[in-house]
Amino acid sequence: MSRTGAGRPGRSGGHNKLSPAEHLLRGTFNATRHTALIPAGPAWDPTAAQLEALGDDGRAFLARLQADYALGALDGVLALEGAHAVDRLVELRGRRHRAAGKRLALLDRQELAWQRALSGCVLALRARLLQPKTAAPASKWGTAV
Repeated sequence: MSRTGAGRPGRSGGHNKLSPAEHLLRGTFNATRHTALIPAGPAWDPTAAQLEALGDDGRAFLARLQADYALGALDGVLALEGAHAVDRLVELRGRRHRAAGKRLALLDRQELAWQRALSGCVLALRARLLQPKTAAPASKWGTAV
């Protein structure tokens, strides 16, 4: 029989809990479990120069993200890169209708590259933005710990 109470609610775990920084150092950081423990930084707003560099579609993409999520500094950089990718995709797709032959094949490869860039930005944002920012994940022991 164990004297430590292992496996009994309220009597095991918690005393050796690691901070998110310790998880990062050990290489055990799990975004789905530990991101909520990191305090959110200041909200990100694009500068006028950043908005001017975007086209209409990129600005619309950024506006949709900002309407639904509070973007932090890193989230903003990812969103801005995604907005640039949206602009390039719209531009390439507009040129595709006038191209033929080798030019069309080149545009297809460029479009695929920008699709991958946009997908990477969206997936990274999804992983960051869908995490709860206010509460830590629930303990498997409930309120006993």
